[in-house]
Amino acid sequence: MKMKILAVAAAAMLLIPVGMSAQTAGGGISADMLKEISKGYAGTAADKALRNALNTTSITVLAENADNLAMIDTHFSDKVKTRGITDQKSSGRCWLFSGLNVLRARMIDRFDLGDFTFSQNYLFFYDQLEKANLFLQGVIDTRDLPFEDRKVDWLFANPIGDGGQFTGVSNLIMKYGLVPADVMPETYVSNSTSEFCGHLKRKLREFGIQLREKAEASIKDDTITLNVEAEDWESLQLKAAMAVGALLIDKKAHQLVINSSKFKDQSSKLIELADGILQAARIKFTKTEYISCPGCGRTLYNLQETIARIKAATKELVGLKIGIMGCIVNGPGEMADADYGYVGAGRGKISLYKAKECVEKNIPEEEAVEKLLELIRKDRAQ
Repeated sequence: MKMKILAVAAAAMLLIPVGMSAQTAGGGISADMLKEISKGYAGTAADKALRNALNTTSITVLAENADNLAMIDTHFSDKVKTRGITDQKSSGRCWLFSGLNVLRARMIDRFDLGDFTFSQNYLFFYDQLEKANLFLQGVIDTRDLPFEDRKVDWLFANPIGDGGQFTGVSNLIMKYGLVPADVMPETYVSNSTSEFCGHLKRKLREFGIQLREKAEASIKDDTITLNVEAEDWESLQLKAAMAVGALLIDKKAHQLVINSSKFKDQSSKLIELADGILQAARIKFTKTEYISCPGCGRTLYNLQETIARIKAATKELVGLKIGIMGCIVNGPGEMADADYGYVGAGRGKISLYKAKECVEKNIPEEEAVEKLLELIRKDRAQ
């Protein structure tokens, strides 16, 4: 009986005259309005057929026009040559797979490849990195707004996701390039991005709140005065750098004073921290700067020991940048802005650089540090 009443009501609603008002002066449905609605269902054969159809079938299905369905062209004018099938599995990367499949087909056709696939995981990594950076920058840009502001509310409700669009594929490729799937294959995380993104959202919200709870910084007479509190020295360093980094990079000021009640008796350390932040922002150089790689299988000398020796001998050379690199493959590029470079050239051999130019090759390792110091002393004496 209940289903019959619902079907009659649905059919009646479909038959209500378009121009009819359904409200009283106070905004409600009147008794007269209900009578008018009832008149819309006359109980004719057509009404009964409609009622019976609504009882058992979706309105969407009933509303289909068979004549229109016949007019849809289901044939394609172009056939894309490809091999194999890519599967996004339980991830929201359909946009990434479809974009790469367009390029994949062209790649296979041009170079007559077999079952070739680009690495979706590779671009997905940089997609998440870019989106995380975008969120954190958004937090910095809105940190002076109250937390209940709609922009801030939206930002923290949507810190990151795995969805995207074709322009995102294009932008990622233009910036980071492409690699074959076997270089960076799929993983459990990339095949099931929902769980991963959930964890990432929570961490980004945590970091976002930390950014909003920034130290209080004021600018006057080209000097930033920063009042910052932290439980330990490492946290103080991080908070201070996060609070003023963007201001210094944008050259909003050229001096920095850091105050902290917990570390007020360590003024020399606070000054050293301020100088370090200014140097990192390329504003004020107060000490020697060292650029080094972490070392890999191509590093054929004791990198850590060499760094310590060079630092001990050059720590007083204020403003100098020295690159200490494990090998010739990536070293020169990674230390491109260094004044001098110490680069592994083979087992027991070192090459020395002045700016981007190699000035001495294949020096025995035991002589290389002293040769570097001689080169620096000679240039500084001129």
